[in-house]
Amino acid sequence: LGGEPAGDLLTGYLRPEEFIFYSNESQINLMKSYDLKPNANGELLVYEKFWRGDSGATTPPLLVYTDLILKDDKRCRETAQKIFDEYIQPIL
Repeated sequence: LGGEPAGDLLTGYLRPEEFIFYSNESQINLMKSYDLKPNANGELLVYEKFWRGDSGATTPPLLVYTDLILKDDKRCRETAQKIFDEYIQPIL
C-alpha cells in the first residue's frame, strides 16, 4: 500500500479516502487475489512497483511521503510531515 492507507498504517493519523496500491501483478491477478470488483465511485489507484525488495505492509516511507505531499489536502500534508520526522529525517 502507498499514499493515504500507508500513511495511516505508519502514523495512525489519517483516515484513507483514496487507496494507492503498488504491484507487479496483472490487473486480472490483482482482482482475483484481492477480490477487487470494479466500482465507478471507488478510489483505488494501482501503479507498477518499481523498487527492489519487500518493505512490508507499506511502500518505503519516502514513497509514502511523496504520495501524501503531492495531495492538495492539509491532513495528508500533516501526515507526510510526521512520516518525514519519524522515518526519513533520522537517516539523512
